[in-house]
Amino acid sequence: MQLLALSVANFNFVAILLLCLLPRMNSDDSSEAGYGMDNPYLMLANLTDCHSRPGVKCRKNAKPKPLNTVFYVHEDANLETFFNCLLDTLKDNSIGFECYENGDLYANFEAEYSIPCTNIKNVAIHSADDYLSLMEHAVKKAHPEVKLTVTEIKVTLDDEEDTDGEAEEESERSRKRPKKNEPTPEEVEQTENIVKLKTLYQCEDRSCPYDICWPHSTLKKHINLTHTHFLEWASLMNKDTSDSAIDFKNPPHSKCFNPIWMNPDDRLVHHCHALTSTTNEVQGGHHHFTFNIEGLTVNPTRVIPGPNPPAGAPIARNFMACPKIFLYQFVKHYDLSNTIFEKLMNFKVTEPHALAYLLKGNLQAEGKLSLPQIADVRYAQECWLAKDPPLELNIWED
Repeated sequence: MQLLALSVANFNFVAILLLCLLPRMNSDDSSEAGYGMDNPYLMLANLTDCHSRPGVKCRKNAKPKPLNTVFYVHEDANLETFFNCLLDTLKDNSIGFECYENGDLYANFEAEYSIPCTNIKNVAIHSADDYLSLMEHAVKKAHPEVKLTVTEIKVTLDDEEDTDGEAEEESERSRKRPKKNEPTPEEVEQTENIVKLKTLYQCEDRSCPYDICWPHSTLKKHINLTHTHFLEWASLMNKDTSDSAIDFKNPPHSKCFNPIWMNPDDRLVHHCHALTSTTNEVQGGHHHFTFNIEGLTVNPTRVIPGPNPPAGAPIARNFMACPKIFLYQFVKHYDLSNTIFEKLMNFKVTEPHALAYLLKGNLQAEGKLSLPQIADVRYAQECWLAKDPPLELNIWED
């Protein structure tokens, strides 16, 4: 038995057709086997809808659903019979054909076939002779396999072309165009100022390790100008938003251009360094620093610091815990009702400190307390913890 696989594609379908060519049998064998020359050959078609049909909604990247069907073709069938079976399988009324007596074919579609693993590629079928050559080449192979491509020829009118062009223009307009981040006039001016500043402050001192720097008049040192310096300097040179005194010769008075930490004679710097070194000391060492600087009072009280407490020593705190009282004393002192007292006793609450371990749901479900009663209990509990009003021992005497 020989198999012929054909793949048929048009604008609506991709069909993979399996043609089973049964061997010819004698008349004696045909009676026993049940088939012979008069029997057709089985062709299996696996159809896959590759494009959306008009009126059918689907997603853009939806996978096509395959459609399996079966039809029969005889080996001696002519071109007209073959295409009739093919169109009946596709069930598409938009394509058609007509065969003439001389063997020519007229159709509104183009049919091409290719045989894998051979030099026969994209051979068009325009007549019955082309169809016969297809069958001859297919039968010669041990495992016949033919790929058949059917493409519909669409005829468009002028009106349809105009409508298609308008639809394309509307689709192009509806697309989101990327926004162009064009610089504002202020940004352009700022960029020009940065370029001019870099040109003006090129350092010509061979002993200076920096290429672009600014000489500080007070420190008598060169300050390396980075992009942060130029960005701040150029942004503040705008006359509308900053001081007019800032120009190409006068930088802004900011931390970038006035690094006091570089001045060895600044007393405030010494004081900050002393505080930093004292804070970063290791806990095990006890070092005390004394700075004798004129005009700067480091230790105004002249108190000599004592030794630090040993590590791990407990710190004594004055902690006054709430007195331990009974439930009836708690209810009596904060004027709670007898109903609340009975419900709490039934819930086995003997002292007010147990209320801290009970949630609202416990008091409501198991203690059978209503919401107003729970509110009174919580308020009395807060007053007891805050000792307001203060507890007096004589009130507990019956």
